[in-house]
Amino acid sequence: GEMYKEFVSEEEYLRNTGKLPNMEQEPEETVVGDDDLPDLGSMNDLFDEPEDIVIGGLNMNEVFQSFMNYDNIKNQLVQIFTDMEENHVRTCNFIITGDSKSGKTTLGRCLVKAMIKRKAINGTQLAKIKASKFNQMNFEKHKDSLKNSCLIVENAGDMYVPAIKNLMEAMDDFKGKLVVILEDHQASLERLFLENYQLNEYFNYTIRL
Repeated sequence: GEMYKEFVSEEEYLRNTGKLPNMEQEPEETVVGDDDLPDLGSMNDLFDEPEDIVIGGLNMNEVFQSFMNYDNIKNQLVQIFTDMEENHVRTCNFIITGDSKSGKTTLGRCLVKAMIKRKAINGTQLAKIKASKFNQMNFEKHKDSLKNSCLIVENAGDMYVPAIKNLMEAMDDFKGKLVVILEDHQASLERLFLENYQLNEYFNYTIRL
């Protein structure tokens, strides 16, 4: 494998042999005969097109598409889904923070797609609602429709205390059958979680755009 290593950085080498960088385990020795060495032409293709990152059968590049072009976001996503895989987390809730027009809702939809592919819930239903609407919603009437679905709350920092209590009640009653994604500017969400500290127990992962 030494000759092969000369052409590529160790990180590329690990990626090309299907081992993700930053994995704790030692990479297995790969023995490459001279005949198997790719010519430089095909080596260049490897540099242009990094191989798709697959975690637990989930093709991250397919699901998260252009988000995977930003190292900062890609690293957060890889870390989260690796953690979910290693700790056998099936259903969980997410926070997405970012400025206006930073792609929070688009990323939210990608997360929903990923969770459905991972069979986190038994449905494919997505409910998307602004916090201002959620505050006024007749919750008891609609609560059961949240079962086996994913809920995205936009401008989540605007949720009033009764709406937050309703949301926590739904997450308790539908544990393992509901995925909730809260989206807003970082400052708004930090304030929300400071003022409603019980919320912290429900949200496993934060992604910052």
